[in-house]
Amino acid sequence: MSKGLSDKIEQVREYYESQGCSPEEIDRRLFNPDDGDDIEDLYNKIMRKAEIDCEIDKIDYMPNKIRNSLRAYIMGDALGVPFKGQKKWDFKCTGFVGGGIYEKEAGTWSGNTSIMLCLLDALTRSKDLKEATKLYKKNLQDWYYENAFTVDGTFDVGVQIRKSIELNFKKNRERNICYIDNKALLYAPLTYYFTNENLTKEDFTKFCKITHNNPRCIYYGWRFCDVLGNCITGNSKSRYYHYINNDDITNTFEHVIDYFQTYKDGYIDGSLFECLCKIINHGENTNTNAALFGLLLGTEKDVEEKDWQQIRKHQFADEIIDAFIEKILQMTINVQFPI
Repeated sequence: MSKGLSDKIEQVREYYESQGCSPEEIDRRLFNPDDGDDIEDLYNKIMRKAEIDCEIDKIDYMPNKIRNSLRAYIMGDALGVPFKGQKKWDFKCTGFVGGGIYEKEAGTWSGNTSIMLCLLDALTRSKDLKEATKLYKKNLQDWYYENAFTVDGTFDVGVQIRKSIELNFKKNRERNICYIDNKALLYAPLTYYFTNENLTKEDFTKFCKITHNNPRCIYYGWRFCDVLGNCITGNSKSRYYHYINNDDITNTFEHVIDYFQTYKDGYIDGSLFECLCKIINHGENTNTNAALFGLLLGTEKDVEEKDWQQIRKHQFADEIIDAFIEKILQMTINVQFPI
């Protein structure tokens, strides 16, 4: 028996021993296999499996990071709903409460979360991006007209999205710069769909222009995707200044990024829940600011189960998030290890 073959037999034995196989079972698999594989075949299969397991270990962090990020987005949205439109110093957010301009129960998410769930569901159920854009449009219509993807009804839609849905997305082929609201930033979770390769601006634009087909929305939405991608890879970002804290896309982008950088610099501390309350206490568009800040902060801090349990219909949200994560994890493995 050649030295190379004996080494392979020894590695195959070690692998099966690690799987709890008895010596008799190992000998049978090596020298009298049911499937006809010879020792070379067994060795190659085991080495391939070990390589895949190694890569899975490398990306094992990804599902938890993404889940925390998306949960933190929803939690920030629900925490901020009761305070939307209020001025700084006129209130103090310390936890989930009801009321506000929409008069919702504590823990109710807004259209921000519904839009994200529409997007995640479309990406999960589609075989390619072309089909995903069609499913996304259908999901948006079901949300707007049928209250799908909501807790107890549609609210906080946004002028640009309302206009796009009511026109059945037909007019969006022409750039419309009349409405430049900040909900274009809600396309940032597209970053997670491309964890095995970089999200291109072309792919981002295909989705963003469905509801926000104007230059500023595409520009700042794309930049926010870049920031979120850097949170996953650990690269730092520069700080941005000169914003007004309102619902214009430029100001929302710079307010959230600046606040996140302030956290990174060590000037904001506490649990994820406490940090979300702190950005909400800046007032104005509280739920969108906190949702986007949560999307970034959730890549570094965990959402505690006791806090997540206070979100209404959190099980429904988890079902969509978990299905989305399973899809992108399988895509990642298939790209790295094609059959």
